[in-house]
Order: sequence, then structure tokens, then C-alpha cells
Amino acid sequence: MNKSLSVKSVLLASAISVLCLSVHAQDKIRNTNDLQKVMPLKKYVETHPLPEGQTNMPVEQLKTYEKHLEQIVSSKFKLSNERHLFSNSTHLVPANDECINATLLTENNTCLTSVGDVAGATQSIPPDSCNGYLSPGANDVWFKFVAVSANPYVKVTGSAMFDAIIFLLDSCGGSILDCSEYSGNGETESIYSSGLTPGHTYYIRVYSYGSVLPTTTTFNICIYTGDPAPVHDNCSGAVLLMENTNCSPVRGSISGATQSFPSDSCGIYLSPTARDVWYKFIAVTSSPFISVAGSSSFDPALFLFGSCGGSLLDCADASGAGGLEIISASGLTPGNTYYVRVYSYGNGFPGTITFDICISTSPVPANDSMCGAISLLLNGSEENGNTAFASLAEYPSDSTVTALGYTCSIPENTVWYSYHATTTDTFYVSFTVPDIFEFYLGIFTSTNASSPCLGTLSFDSCVLVPAATGSPVTGVYSFAPAVPGATYLFMIDGVLGSVGSYSIGVNSAIPVDLPNLIRKKSMVSIFPNPSGGIVNIDFGITEKKSTIQLIDLPGKLLFEEVIENASKTQLDVSKLSGGIYFLKVENENGIITQKMILTK
Repeated sequence: MNKSLSVKSVLLASAISVLCLSVHAQDKIRNTNDLQKVMPLKKYVETHPLPEGQTNMPVEQLKTYEKHLEQIVSSKFKLSNERHLFSNSTHLVPANDECINATLLTENNTCLTSVGDVAGATQSIPPDSCNGYLSPGANDVWFKFVAVSANPYVKVTGSAMFDAIIFLLDSCGGSILDCSEYSGNGETESIYSSGLTPGHTYYIRVYSYGSVLPTTTTFNICIYTGDPAPVHDNCSGAVLLMENTNCSPVRGSISGATQSFPSDSCGIYLSPTARDVWYKFIAVTSSPFISVAGSSSFDPALFLFGSCGGSLLDCADASGAGGLEIISASGLTPGNTYYVRVYSYGNGFPGTITFDICISTSPVPANDSMCGAISLLLNGSEENGNTAFASLAEYPSDSTVTALGYTCSIPENTVWYSYHATTTDTFYVSFTVPDIFEFYLGIFTSTNASSPCLGTLSFDSCVLVPAATGSPVTGVYSFAPAVPGATYLFMIDGVLGSVGSYSIGVNSAIPVDLPNLIRKKSMVSIFPNPSGGIVNIDFGITEKKSTIQLIDLPGKLLFEEVIENASKTQLDVSKLSGGIYFLKVENENGIITQKMILTK
């Protein structure tokens, strides 16, 4: 074997293992299909000389040599689709670089991700336009799946510098059915398909926006069965709502919704898609308010029609994600049925798919004030609500609430609930936060059961209800023992004026569907209260770290202590003057502030 042949053998062996003699060691062959393509070529090199005059070949000349060999061997060792073995990087072309070699994925019930990679990928066909965006290049890879349902979802999440673009096609080389290109680097693109034929094979094209490969080339991809379409997916199945005097919100969702017809324009806004649901109502007045409050990622678009399939009468789409849209209708005919279309502005489904809707003579909820507090029934259904509907004009006024000792925050956009206790039995207030809404639950008592706001009012305590982080937060606050004859008032007050949705109820026992961990939020107890000087604080469980603060009625901090790895502690407040104080306990489960009476 002469020197030239020896060098060629080394070059090709290196190409198989690391693709070069002098590039980064981490640049490895990507799959066995590429290895199979290299081996016949290597065998040919063993018996053919290098191009004249070449005894050494750096990596950047490897492509030139490959072309030379292709010319020699012609069709004998031709690579698939007349494409070069090596792409515009030191990586081998991936096996799924063409739709004919698309990687098979499976449609599952949930998103079970597979890892994709465009390292070494070339452009199989020119870039396709999607949602007004046209990438200057398309170093793409391909996938395929056999549809199990008519409405599977396709989701792709890019790595840190991968700006994903995805296309759904009806066949290899066929028509584009849908696409998604809204997000940026490291974010998720989703296609929410509908009307597919179960058993048919569909193709997915994936690449990163840009003229060259991204610096991070991997992504996650999954295909999973979408939720079934809701009954009110079209106006013919519209859900009936009642026009009430005050806003009584009804929880809604676009889960599984399809687009009944193209988006409607509202002002200067026209959503690219419209995964809509429908409602209807019989007008009681000629000028009702139609209000929709979106969850944190839901950007509500709201439309009022004169009939199913009729003329558009009015619309509202001025807010953003988590916003409130209100149509102040006029000239309606009492007794006629009107239709309401709701969807979230954007492509497909938002990150949060719920919203609250109401039809009312006044857009403000009845429980916007203490005097309108909604009575909660023991062991009754939870009440759903959304503080976005509440007005900024509170009653009692902020000064009245704070004068009672409420210092957790400056109350605004508050709503009120009540419960009348008839025995000393312990009861539990349960609450659920499905979104990023964080609020204080202010707890008061009144001596007037029929009109709580007219009785003698007293502040009891407040508890911080944390925002949800990926799944709903559920909590329980215990009252042990209850005061017979007392009416308890619960004020929901968003932190820093924030608004959002929630559910609240009263139970005689901790609901069985709540995990035991939830009890930690509600087990702090202070006794005796009133106290003559010694106060016991029981955390219910051993807490790693609890901060205790004692605050006087004007709001001055009198005492602060940090307790570690303890389930209880004791305070000596005998040197303080008699009166009303507030004990604030903060640990990893939240913040609880309770009123304490010191007698002398």
C-alpha cells in the first residue's frame, strides 16, 4: 500500500469516527445509516489513488474529495437523492434529512417527547412561508406519523438557540395543512390539527429560522391526541347564559375547540386563528354588558352576533393576555336570542385556556362590596369568581378596612363571601387558584347575620394564597372552634392590585381530594386569645424556619423572632399594654396574620 492509499485509509477511518483529522473531538457520526453509506466508499478508496498531487487532506477539502470519488464511481456508490454525504458542517447528514426517510413517530395520549437534531442537515426544498415569516434558509429534518385521531397536536420545543418552525403536510411532497412560527429561540411551536383521517400517514417538517444551522441544534418533538371538541364548538351548540342584574361569572374553556369559521376583525386586530367557543343569551334589557376575563395567557377576543350565522353587532379586543374585555351593548330587543363568540388572540391555544364570562345589566359583581357578600353553604359547591370584574370603588372604604386592623395590603378589586356559624364545630374554608393569581384572604367577623356590613365588624386574620406554578394551588384555612352566631366575612384581595380567577367554599371537614400536605397552610393556631401575657403559637408541624412578628394597631413592628426546626413556640407579651395586636407568622407555606387581644 503506497503512502497515498495509507493517507486515504486514515482519512476515511477518521471520517467514520470523528469525521476529520483535526476538528473537535465531539463531532461524531450521528447514525448508523450514514455509516453504511461511508463503508462502500471507503472500500473504493482503498484501491484508487488520491487526486493527483495530494498526499495530505485537511477536513475542509473532504467534500472536494468526496465529489471526486462520486465522479469516479458514478452510480455504483451514488448517495441517496444525489446529495453529498457531508453537509455544511463537520457532521454527517442526518438520516431524516429528506421526507422520503422521515423518522416515524407515534401519536400518544399525552406528550411523550422524542429528541430531534438538525446537526448536519441540508435544505431539502426551499423555505416555506408561515404566518408571514419566511426563513432565509431551511436546514430541515422530517418526521411522519400515522394519525390515530382526527385532531392530534404536534408540539416542538427548541433548545436554547433553536427558533423552531414546523409544517404539517398531507404526504411526502404533498400540500401543507398547517404550520406554526410564532415563538423565538428555545420556545415552543404547536400545531393543533383537526379533520385528519385516522390511519393516514402525515409528514412534519422541522427547521430553525435562519440562513445557517443554529448554535444549538436539538429540539423535542411529540404528537398526542387532542381533547375532544366541546359541545359549544359551533354556534349551533351554543351554551345558554342568563342575563343577571350583576356579573355572575361562569368558568369557560377552549379545550379541544376548533375554528368554526375564520377570525373576525375587531378594530385593527385580526387574530391569525380562532379556536372558538359559543354562548347565547336571551336579552332581558336593551343594553346588557357582555364581559370576559382571560386567564394569565388567554388574550380574550369577544364578539356579539344577532343570530347564529347572523350579522356581527359588536366586538371587544383591546386588552392583552389575562385582560378583561367588555361589550356594552345597545339597541337589543328584549326577548330575542343573541350569540357570543369567544377565542384567544393568537395561533392555536394559549398557555392557559380558561376564561370567565358573564352577561349582566351591570358589569360589576354583586359581591364587589361587603354588603353584597355571597353566602357560602356548608359543604356546598365551591363558588367560582374572577376579581377582574370587581370595581376599584370598594365598600367599606380602604380606610375602614385598614382601621379594623387589615394591614396585609391596600385592598382593591376585592370580592366578598360570608358564612354564618351556628355551632362551635370546626369548619374549613377551601380555595383553589388555577392560575398565577396571588391573593390575600382577609377574614373578618360581624355580629349581624342578615346584613353583615351593618353589624359590629372585627378583623380576625389574613392568609396569603400563593399563585399556581404549573398546576392549581389548593389550600384550606381552619376555624377551630367556630363562634356560634358569628358571621364570618372573607375578602379576596389580589396582591399589589393583581386580578385573577379562583374558587372558594366552606366544608365541615378537609375535603378528601386534598393531599395532607395542604393542611400545613392552615394549622397555625394562637392561644389563649385573649391572653393575659403568655401566648402559645402552634405551627401544626415542624417548620424549618418561621418568622414571627408582633405588630400594634397603628402598624408599628414591636417584635420579630426567627424560629427554626420547631413545631411550636411561646411568647411573653406581659410587658405590653392591654389592647389589640397582630401576630404575623411567615414560613415556606405562606403568611398568616391573626389578631391577638391582650388583657390587663
